[in-house]
Amino acid sequence: MERSLSQIVTEFRDRYHLSKAKAGQVLGVSTLYVRSLEEGVDVRTGLPFNPREATIRQLAAKMTEFGYPVTFEELMVAAGKLPQEAVDFHQDKAHEPTDEDLERGELAIPGLDDLAAESDAHWNELTPDEKRQVRGALAIAAKAVIAAIMSGKKQRKLE
Repeated sequence: MERSLSQIVTEFRDRYHLSKAKAGQVLGVSTLYVRSLEEGVDVRTGLPFNPREATIRQLAAKMTEFGYPVTFEELMVAAGKLPQEAVDFHQDKAHEPTDEDLERGELAIPGLDDLAAESDAHWNELTPDEKRQVRGALAIAAKAVIAAIMSGKKQRKLE
C-alpha cells in the first residue's frame, strides 16, 4: 500500500524522535510547514497542502542525508504528483534501453504503442483543464525520470 506524504513525514519524525521544530530544522522548512505536511492541510488556510516539486526534492535529500531511506520519486508519488506506475516502470530494468539502443536512437518500450492508441482514443474526451493536468503530470514524470538517470550517472562516475 502506498504511503501518503503525511505518513512519510510523520514516520520520519517518529523514527528519529524529532519534534516538529527539530524536524523543520533538519528538513530546512518551518515548524508550520512540517505541521502542514503532516496534516495534509495548509494550517493557515485550511486548504489541501500542495508542496512544490523543488521542496519535495529538498525533503528527499534532507531525509536521505539524515539516514531515512526515501527517494524523490517515492515522495512525488506520496504527494500525488507522480503515478506509482511511472516509478515502477522506470525501476523495471527490462524496460531500460541499452547504451547501444540509445546510440541508434531506439527507445522501443514494450506495450507503448498499445498505451498510446488507448490514450489517443480518450484524449478527445478530456476537457481543456484535464488535458493541462495530463501535460503537467507528464512534465513531472519526465523530470523525475531525468533526475533518476542523472543520479545513476553520478553514481557510476563515483564507482
